[in-house]
Amino acid sequence: CGTCHAGAFAAFKESRHYLLLAERNVHGPTCSTCHDAVAGRLLSASGLGKQCSACHGPDDPAARSGRAQEARRAYEALAVVRSQLTLAHAMIRRVDDRQRQADLAAAYDAARAPLTRAISAGHRFVYDEMRTSLGVAQARTEALMQRIANPAN
Repeated sequence: CGTCHAGAFAAFKESRHYLLLAERNVHGPTCSTCHDAVAGRLLSASGLGKQCSACHGPDDPAARSGRAQEARRAYEALAVVRSQLTLAHAMIRRVDDRQRQADLAAAYDAARAPLTRAISAGHRFVYDEMRTSLGVAQARTEALMQRIANPAN
């Protein structure tokens, strides 16, 4: 996976989960634990939470109360911001005024940057950092959507 997805793999290599794999612990997650092995798609937030629960449930060796719910909430928020930015991108492409389009594209890039940081934090399983970056991305995305909706501003 790391050949094509170097950034995600580099972030994953900073995680405790990667250390488990490096120590030949077969219980550590791999790329295909969260991303379907064939299609390379991300599991749903609920599916990711279930994967976390497999090792981090209350009676499991790596029990961490609430970890699965924390992961599920983080990935639900990620999906919302990602879909809002996808919509914003499509709307920006339809703007006729080239200067306004360029200004909106710059705001889009500014909203996308913390989303990228959030995704990297997710690959490291650092959910506090992920939530912080998502909060910034969400605020910037909401401001961008306001700018798109109100061309006079």
